[in-house]
Amino acid sequence: MPRIRHSLLSALLITLLVTVASGALYTWDGDDGAKKNDWTWGQKKNWDPENQGRPQTGDDAVFGDSGTAGRRTVVLEANTVTNVDVTGTGSWTWSGGTLSVAGTFTYSSSGDSLFDGVLNGAGSLVIAAGAGEFAVTNDNTCAGNTNVQGGKLHVKNGGRMRNSGVRVTGGGKIYGNGRVKSLTVEDGGITAPGESPGTTSVDTDETWGGAGIYEWEINDVDATKGGDPGWDWKDIDGSLNITATSGDKFVIDITSLKLDNTAGDIHDFVNTQQYSWVIATAANGITGFAEDKFTLKTDNFSNGVGDGYFTISTQDGAGSEQSIALNFVPEPAAISFVLIGAAALLLRRRRRRAT
Repeated sequence: MPRIRHSLLSALLITLLVTVASGALYTWDGDDGAKKNDWTWGQKKNWDPENQGRPQTGDDAVFGDSGTAGRRTVVLEANTVTNVDVTGTGSWTWSGGTLSVAGTFTYSSSGDSLFDGVLNGAGSLVIAAGAGEFAVTNDNTCAGNTNVQGGKLHVKNGGRMRNSGVRVTGGGKIYGNGRVKSLTVEDGGITAPGESPGTTSVDTDETWGGAGIYEWEINDVDATKGGDPGWDWKDIDGSLNITATSGDKFVIDITSLKLDNTAGDIHDFVNTQQYSWVIATAANGITGFAEDKFTLKTDNFSNGVGDGYFTISTQDGAGSEQSIALNFVPEPAAISFVLIGAAALLLRRRRRRAT
């Protein structure tokens, strides 16, 4: 009999430990007026099961369509949680304080949402395939990796992913005028600096892999790199590593814009002139560069180019700094005409001086 009791107690203890370790699951339900318009994370009434707790360390939180027909705003304090899942079709705003995630924050909602608090902790961020936009605005310090597998990560208004390396694949997109720790773009992932056009900054290294896409926009040919008006620019404090190959190329999607940043012709582009635009600068240099590792896509460039064409090259800067430049070369006849005109003007000036 004592052995049976001991076995039962052991089984009960193991069950209790597993239950505690796995934590509780809470679903946000803070949407109706009966809850007195208080959408604070810490309010038990905002969670289902109602008034039985709120997500804390070891727990999981779910934000979905079920039971949330009204306002989808969550006011953060100094909150902690293991995992967060955002599902369904809703658009959300998390604002105010901090959210420390130990596991994974997964965003798969097809709506567009704003995280206007601070995301920290050891956890990672996943923007899932089929998701809408997930925007961040503050200096987020989460230490796990950020994987943009679909949808969009919008690092806006000077937002930052300070400690999280970002990898973009599968049609996912990162854009905005913020800053990230590191960035890898490959396998259908898209990077688009700024807010059309503008600058994205990288604290360490950036990698351009096979089938990655740089959505490069320009609305003025002789304004400022990384500015508006101007053209897109990547400001990289470390190295730019080209891991694409001649058989699996990295794509530069050359996109023309009007001055109001709508699709259309660049107002001051002339296809008989030569241009060179710096599109990325790496303080510690560039590795693996070769022209045949790139596809220069012009489907979204609406200005007529005549017989001109685009090329890509590197430029050396001070010290170990290197840049990548996108160049436009006009048709040879246009170049010859310009050279002949310049020579004729020089000859005319010399004759005038001689007389």
